[in-house]
Amino acid sequence: MNAIAFDTLKFARALQESGGFTPEQSTSLVTALGEVLTSDVATKSDVERVAAVAKSDLERVETALRSDLERVETALRSDLERVAAVAKSDLERVETTLRSEIGKVEATLRGEIEKVAAAAKSDLREAVAELRGDLRQTELRLEGKIAETKAEIIKWLFGTVGFQTVATLGAVILLSHALK
Repeated sequence: MNAIAFDTLKFARALQESGGFTPEQSTSLVTALGEVLTSDVATKSDVERVAAVAKSDLERVETALRSDLERVETALRSDLERVAAVAKSDLERVETTLRSEIGKVEATLRGEIEKVAAAAKSDLREAVAELRGDLRQTELRLEGKIAETKAEIIKWLFGTVGFQTVATLGAVILLSHALK
């Protein structure tokens, strides 16, 4: 950085002569202005050099950030693939377990269905046998009733035929007595 040089005495006289400043005022102003002008002031080349350094630093930071970003992206992809593989493995394990449990439940249900079917068949056989027994008893009762009815009919027929025979013989005898 460079300081700007100027003639402080000439400036103080100009302030007093054309500005109407007192010697104390012009001395104070020149001293203050001298301090400002003699301090570090950036030149165009200083600014360009700082800008070049800043640009270089920014490019380095950008490169580092891009590298970090690529590294993080690669790590995330790797983590994602690992998590996906673990999830797939877990899903396959759960699927296998569920299929096994479904098979067990299915076998249990088949066994229970077979037991219920066997019990139902047995109950049905018993019911059929009972119905057959009831039917046979009914048939026997009907056969007995039919036999009784036949006997009654035969008795009635013999009674009717006997009565007709007696009536006919009586009429023949009466006629033969009446003709005699």
